[in-house]
Amino acid sequence: MMDVFLEYLPTSKWEFLENVPSYLRGEIARSEGKYLKAIFEIIDGFSVES
Repeated sequence: MMDVFLEYLPTSKWEFLENVPSYLRGEIARSEGKYLKAIFEIIDGFSVES
C-alpha cells in the first residue's frame, strides 16, 4: 500500500477518494482506516524539491 500513497500523494480524504482507484482503496482493512488522517498529514508536511 505504501507504493499507492507514494504514487498518488493524497493529502486529504477527498483526494484519496478522488484519485486513488477503488480497487486499490479496497485493499485497506476497515480497522486500518483510522491511520489515514495521520498518513495524509505526513504526506502534506513533506515537500519534494527538484
